[in-house]
Amino acid sequence: MVKRIWNAAKLTLRDVRPEEVSSILQSSPAGAAASLLNALVFFAGAYGYTNSWTLSAWLAATIALFTWIGMRSLAARRTTVTRVSRRASRRMTMFSILFAAPWAALPPLFFGVGDATVDVSVLMVSAGMSAGGAFMLHRVPAAAIGYFATILISVIITFCVRDFFGNWPLVLYSCAFCAFLVAMTLSAWRTAREREAHLEMANAALSDLTEANAELERLRAQAEHVALHDPLTELANRRGLERMLAQRLKTAGAAQARLWAFHIDLDRFKEINDTRGHAAGDFVLAHVAKTLRDGAEFEQVEARVGGDEFVILGFTDLDDSALIAYAERLVARLNTQFEYEGEICSVGASIGVARRAIDAFDQHRILADADIALYRAKELGRGRAVLFSTSLREAVERKKALSDELQLGLERGEIAPYFQPQ
Repeated sequence: MVKRIWNAAKLTLRDVRPEEVSSILQSSPAGAAASLLNALVFFAGAYGYTNSWTLSAWLAATIALFTWIGMRSLAARRTTVTRVSRRASRRMTMFSILFAAPWAALPPLFFGVGDATVDVSVLMVSAGMSAGGAFMLHRVPAAAIGYFATILISVIITFCVRDFFGNWPLVLYSCAFCAFLVAMTLSAWRTAREREAHLEMANAALSDLTEANAELERLRAQAEHVALHDPLTELANRRGLERMLAQRLKTAGAAQARLWAFHIDLDRFKEINDTRGHAAGDFVLAHVAKTLRDGAEFEQVEARVGGDEFVILGFTDLDDSALIAYAERLVARLNTQFEYEGEICSVGASIGVARRAIDAFDQHRILADADIALYRAKELGRGRAVLFSTSLREAVERKKALSDELQLGLERGEIAPYFQPQ
């Protein structure tokens, strides 16, 4: 048991952490103030029952010492302790012994030389200050043991010198009390260390959980990005376009009275894809996507909605002439030649333009309008921009109605086709 306590004491002398020293520095001013108060109480209780000059000298020395300790502790609290050397640990132990010196001086100065009331007061103060110091300094057991051992050894020596045979029960009690304080100090120190270890484990687990949540959030955002974007061009796909449009419509203000759409179809893309291969086609698509992003002149969203089809949704209220002018500038930028693996590739674009009031907005309708305008642009020879109008829709509807009637007439046998050579 004694060996175990000795080994633990040696361990605490070597293993002192910065936060333990900081804890003692934080509590030292309060400890100095409490010691001053106890000294004044003892002086008031013992005055008149023992030598007044000795008592006054002891009080003056005690006040000076604890005032100095309190001032030093207040100054030390402003510094941040980052590491504790072996020398610093020894200095803290010596500091605790100095802290105990006034109480260690009480037994030889006042026990057995005055009234019995003083003797009782000396024993009570010695025991109380020993326990209080053990509690205040338990974060550094070597300092705590040095503190209360200084007081109790002084008590034991005084008992033995004055009257060992008359005071041997008090000597045994003092020894037992000292052993008890050692055990309690080491137990409190181990408990504090275990609590800190548990807190460190909890903080580590919390940090790991935070990192895991951050990683899950990153993976979720990455998966959402993949789901809403075209992997080749990094533009929004059709689903991403719908998501952004829905979010935009929720926050649209009165200043945004209309939205507009460009439906872009690449000219001569199929020839490049068929003759140069899919790698050349992918290069063209990436080039077009970059041109659309870099050429953005207004607040808009670009998306790839098909093989060689792109859509631009704009949120700036523009009139018809401004829209057509912007679309024609895009046609000019997309109508270009570039070199791919030593061969010249030529690509162009046709654009269908549509716009619609925001209070009557229908995403599918505006894209259908832009598609009708695109169809008309291709009919007129490609490489141009056409603005949607109701007459274009009426023409498409008439053509579709005629096609449906012809198909129905063929199915019913109402039309008899004949081959007539020219």
